[in-house]
Amino acid sequence: MAIKFRLRELMEERCTTFEAVSQGANVSTSTLYKMRENKQRQVGVGVIDRLLTFFDCEPNDLITRVRNGEVSD
Repeated sequence: MAIKFRLRELMEERCTTFEAVSQGANVSTSTLYKMRENKQRQVGVGVIDRLLTFFDCEPNDLITRVRNGEVSD
């Protein structure tokens, strides 16, 4: 089982850029890039909270669980 961040989808839905998210949520662009590519394995609760606030969404909008055997994009 793995965690997948839906950062790419949220950014596309809201037509926003890395720079806008970085400035608006006070999260480094390198962290955002790693989250978008699902290479970031440890993300602080503060970062998640700031992203939820920025995107005005719920945790399940930002984070999903991928079970063994499921195809992830």
